[in-house]
Amino acid sequence: RFAEIFPSIHAKACAAGLNPVTDLLPVTPAAHYHMGGVLVDPRGQSTVPGLFAIGEVASTGLHGANRLASNSLLEAVVCGRATAQYLRTIPLGSATGRTVGDRVFDESGSPDVDPRLTQIRQIVTARAGLLRNASGLRKALEELRPYLDHDAGLIGYLLVSGALERTESRGAHTRTDFPTTADPRHTVVSATLLKGRAA
Repeated sequence: RFAEIFPSIHAKACAAGLNPVTDLLPVTPAAHYHMGGVLVDPRGQSTVPGLFAIGEVASTGLHGANRLASNSLLEAVVCGRATAQYLRTIPLGSATGRTVGDRVFDESGSPDVDPRLTQIRQIVTARAGLLRNASGLRKALEELRPYLDHDAGLIGYLLVSGALERTESRGAHTRTDFPTTADPRHTVVSATLLKGRAA
């Protein structure tokens, strides 16, 4: 029955020599969503003229401090519809944007993983993972500084800066040095505007 319900997990476990029905499967937390993103208005318009964002790349404020499972799909559908309806009212013109790069693939057709990206992920996971504190976050900022020219390094730096600035635990943000919520009725949204950077 497990193989019918979770065919891809079953196949991966078997490929690793594990029987998911009888063996314990190793599990580790992994970041896949940081409840932030491109700051947008209710129409999906960002602070950059002509740049719209929806779904997990957008910061709409709908989730609050903790995203519930499957809410991202609902958010993408609702916000996508609102953005599409607004865009239908705008006359088509010539494209004024620019291409910032294509995804790089190696000869096998797999994405070519940038070793710097691996290092950035390791820093953010180790210092700004599930449990955070000021000393670890400050160390992460130091370690990320050489990567500010990399989009993921900049995003990691901004994420860590926001986590250091919030001196409380709220939703999915847990500070071991500030274990309580400062004021349960008060919410502060942190936003950083970047000028002259395509990130």
